[in-house]
Amino acid sequence: MRARAVLLLLALPGCQGLVTSTGGNPPDPSIAASATWGVQSVNDDYPSAVNLDTVTGVALTDRGPGADRRIYYDHFADRWFTVSLALLAGTPPAVYVSASSGPDPSGVWYPYTYLLSSAADQPSMGFAQNIAIIADRISHTVLANTITNLEYGVGDNPWSFATPTGSVYSYAARSRDGDLAFNYVVSDGQNQSSVFIQRLAADLTLRSVQIGTGPFGSGGIRVGALNLGSLYAITQSPHDVYVGAGGHHLYVLVDIPNGADSCLRILDFYDVAASPFAPTLQGHTDYCLAGADVWQGSIAQNIDGTIYLVAHCSGPSMPISMCYAVLGGGMVIKKAGTVFSTVSRVGDYATATPYWRDGGHRILATTEIGLPQAQAYDGETWVDLIP
Repeated sequence: MRARAVLLLLALPGCQGLVTSTGGNPPDPSIAASATWGVQSVNDDYPSAVNLDTVTGVALTDRGPGADRRIYYDHFADRWFTVSLALLAGTPPAVYVSASSGPDPSGVWYPYTYLLSSAADQPSMGFAQNIAIIADRISHTVLANTITNLEYGVGDNPWSFATPTGSVYSYAARSRDGDLAFNYVVSDGQNQSSVFIQRLAADLTLRSVQIGTGPFGSGGIRVGALNLGSLYAITQSPHDVYVGAGGHHLYVLVDIPNGADSCLRILDFYDVAASPFAPTLQGHTDYCLAGADVWQGSIAQNIDGTIYLVAHCSGPSMPISMCYAVLGGGMVIKKAGTVFSTVSRVGDYATATPYWRDGGHRILATTEIGLPQAQAYDGETWVDLIP
């Protein structure tokens, strides 16, 4: 269902606690910020930007509709990027990618349509110095291009490589600074007990390894009135991949069962930038709420080095809420939902990203949330600063 663009996401300095109606479901909210601009995107509509100096908003209508869109700000390149699905009847499978020509997202953007040999779903992007990669969950094709090509309008011919045989649900890794030497793609090993990690160097040298993780995959979540007591199936792991500052740690987010509850787990892989490429699983940390489910999260690191997890929380007696944790800490409710959703399904995205407006000390986050409908539709999102 089509979601309506959000224009007030950052209308006030500080942007604390602004609720928006997306006009459809699932909203799949994505958000990013530079020191001057904040941009939010929702499912199947154009992104909306707010200048944080002048507190004026602009709809980025030239980005056009796009299903499962994500918005990114690459701090290293000082550029904006979007990726979304092409879901037009009678057209071949494709992803739409666009890149801003400068640091102002209200200026000129360059659009690209990349055809694929098979269907795609929930595309993601990652950035490392001058290389951008695009992965998605089901096509088994990863695309790569230089950021220079993308920002100057000459990125029509990307390179590509395949995910490993047997891999599923691929996800491109993000990082705080975008200045790392490598890009990474992580995929489920198709048995929910291992992952493939692929590493792409600036010279396009590709390395791959499969690492056992122990079982993951919770099987479903509880979201109150939505599913009338049954389990609601969520997108399969991995849910997010994040490279820590310095490039040594790779954090992979998966879901796990915990009795009747569903939790999120952050897997910590170390030495991912070393040569030879032989990363190891250092351990994991689980994030749960007793009697509720923690699901569809996003990882981000602030400028002080603290890793945060932002996620949805819900349960038989808990409407969809925004919750968060510091790496190794317990889950905290940031904004509690107050009404159970009446939509036919919940979304697939939460987003956490450094808030460069305050130098990156806090995290800007958005999730779906169960709050009273602002207008005659459902699919609310919440935007907030963490902590």
